[in-house]
Amino acid sequence: MNPATKQWLRLLRPEGALDLVKRRIAKVRRQLKKVDRFVGHFEPPDGVEVKGDVLVAYIADAFMLKEGPGRVDESRIPHSHTHWWESLQIVETFLDLGYRVDATSWLNTEFRPTKSYKAALDVRILLQDWAPQLPADCVKILHAETAHCSWHNPAQQGRLEALEARRGRGVGAVKLIEDNKSLEVADAVTLIGEDAPWVHDSYAWAGAPIYPIPISTPLLFDPIPRDYAKARRRFLWFGSAGLVHKGLDLVLEAFAGMPELELTICGPINREREFEREYWRELYETPNIRVHGWIDIATPDFQSLMARHASVIFQSCSESQNGGIITTMHAGAVPILSRETGVPLTPERGVLLDDCEIDTLRSTLRDVAGRSPEALQALSDAARRYAREHHTRDRFARVYKASIERILKAGVRPPS
Repeated sequence: MNPATKQWLRLLRPEGALDLVKRRIAKVRRQLKKVDRFVGHFEPPDGVEVKGDVLVAYIADAFMLKEGPGRVDESRIPHSHTHWWESLQIVETFLDLGYRVDATSWLNTEFRPTKSYKAALDVRILLQDWAPQLPADCVKILHAETAHCSWHNPAQQGRLEALEARRGRGVGAVKLIEDNKSLEVADAVTLIGEDAPWVHDSYAWAGAPIYPIPISTPLLFDPIPRDYAKARRRFLWFGSAGLVHKGLDLVLEAFAGMPELELTICGPINREREFEREYWRELYETPNIRVHGWIDIATPDFQSLMARHASVIFQSCSESQNGGIITTMHAGAVPILSRETGVPLTPERGVLLDDCEIDTLRSTLRDVAGRSPEALQALSDAARRYAREHHTRDRFARVYKASIERILKAGVRPPS
């Protein structure tokens, strides 16, 4: 039976049909609520002097949680991605500084600025469209949460071409970024990715001042005990959409040739059907590889999973700073990463891959699995300590506010 047939048969199972129905219902709900056309208006706290208006485009679902004065109850904020809370914190930062905020979706191409905004912030392509309609003294801010499209897209295309060369068949691109001129019109860039030279360089060529911001994390974890003598041979892949972009194809091929090591995959594999068909044997018919699927990091299941695995392997070809890996570091996983993941590593807190070739992955994974329990415990403690010191909501808020204050003080960038 071929993989395509197996995919269709899975939909006949109750769990497969239920997943499909849930996704369709969620899509319809978004359409009915007109999430991508939402525009919210928020006022500064009472007693704060009003300095003007600011326009922000990011995750509208997050903005829709905010009703009236006061901060959103954090228990209502989903923890599936850092951008939920970060979107709200960006708005709260401007409010605390005394600005009224109009907030909309980064997908809202119908919105046109009509106010005399003091600043306008977007994460992708809207800034280039807004620029001609904004006042001359409006400070235009690009909030960069990926590498620039001129680096991001070719990096993914290279991975896709390499896969086709190895397997004789290809899969379609996922999560490409539309070419745009937002960077060129920006007066400043707030860049998710501290101490990440690769992603910094993807924006530096345009000459706009860059303000690195540490990615936040949705949850903090108490230390998770592990039996490293057993856990050292077990590895996690922890990611979301864009499976080739994030290197899962290479990880699968590496582990398929290493039956002595185990891999558990956490991510929405069944949502990329071409990839799943191509790698069906590795995903579902290889004894040392297990697909867990999407996992809620707030559940005991996540902590149990982390306790059984010593390390996380992730070799994306382009990120700004990967939030999922930061989450696993908070939970004590030893990171084995490509430099393009955007997470700075030293030998004391993880393993930085020399390259992402399959032979390199195998030799690195075997080296890590062969380390003593004491050595892995030390790496785990250092990774968790680094994440606690650098990647929390409190630190994001402090660094972001200081950056925005500097950006607004500097004003519009002089013409080059």
